[in-house]
Amino acid sequence: MSDAILTCILLNIPTTTLTLYVSLAMQHCYVSLRKLFISGLLLGILVTIYRNLPIPFGLHIPLFILTLIVAVQHLGNNTWGMSCLFSMATYLITAVGEYLTASILVALGMPIKEIVKSTWLIIMAGWLSNIFLVAFAVALSIRHAKVSVRQ
Repeated sequence: MSDAILTCILLNIPTTTLTLYVSLAMQHCYVSLRKLFISGLLLGILVTIYRNLPIPFGLHIPLFILTLIVAVQHLGNNTWGMSCLFSMATYLITAVGEYLTASILVALGMPIKEIVKSTWLIIMAGWLSNIFLVAFAVALSIRHAKVSVRQ
């Protein structure tokens, strides 16, 4: 249980907050840091719960995507279609990062079965896979700052 809490605090909450930020920023919707953090916190806790449910491996992904779509729609006050589009685009960025990270770790001789046995390796691999998400968040932040200065 302590592993799940540690993973939630150090990986899931920051990742879901970044995912939510990127999904909203792509639609030019910016919410207060307080709303973003609280929503990211709730999503991170839900992801942790989804991952620890006795369901087939990988089923937590569509559950998270559905939850993300609802959160983006609620915070962004956009149509369901646009919320779905931007949520899926953000998740695609995450999936590419996870695929590249897994490929690199396997090439370095670290089998996925060994990585999932260690909480710290899961957190390390999770942050490596978040590199693209962080890059998109920074790029969208810079774009928002430039647009704000022009106005």
